[in-house]
Amino acid sequence: LQENESALSFAQRRLYFLYQYDPSVTYFNLPVELGMNGVLDVALMQQAVQLVTARHRIYRSTYHVRNGIPLQRFEAGRDITLQVTDLLGIPAQEQEQRLAALRQQAVYTPFVLESELPLRLHLIRQAEEVQSLLLVFHHIATDEWSSQQLIEELSATYRQLRQQQATPLAEGLPTENGSAAKALPVENARGDSSAAATAAECAEAAVSYFDFVQWQQQRMESGGYEVARSFWQDHLAGAEPV
Repeated sequence: LQENESALSFAQRRLYFLYQYDPSVTYFNLPVELGMNGVLDVALMQQAVQLVTARHRIYRSTYHVRNGIPLQRFEAGRDITLQVTDLLGIPAQEQEQRLAALRQQAVYTPFVLESELPLRLHLIRQAEEVQSLLLVFHHIATDEWSSQQLIEELSATYRQLRQQQATPLAEGLPTENGSAAKALPVENARGDSSAAATAAECAEAAVSYFDFVQWQQQRMESGGYEVARSFWQDHLAGAEPV
């Protein structure tokens, strides 16, 4: 494997097998929609997206097969784009129809994992102070808990960046329980918390999913597989056949 590549975890292998069997299915598209009230600085939100996703290789990876072995490749030079659709000034009924169509398209369009990053973000502006942020993850790159962590980190980063602005902007993105995530400092390499921090300067997470995959493989190769198999054989001994 090259430096920017990793094997897949066991869970990812199962998902990638199902993806290869039928790439058109969308069962593993995980959508999250967040409603936001207040004036939103779109440029700052795009910057927050780049800062946060720069820290997590799993959201900037594509999936490939080499010599029959699946792998994930970290695409360091690619940014996740925040798509923006403006519905301002459109009659309410038509706006709802277009909003529903945009949701349908975002959620039910299959990911092309060989070339597409496994996270889509679509900001839909419905009024000057009303907007929705639609995030669609592919399950191969996240689960419900991890996606919520990303949303909280995105919220905290946006709140930190907007503190540099004089105008009252939208508060942090709502979390799953309806509250806004607390602001956390976003520091660049100079230790300067400012909107000038770039994705390149934002420190990568100390432990990545690639690290977990390596740990999992080492554990299995050092006898962990046999330990796990013996446990389940004993635990399920005598169970009725299904």
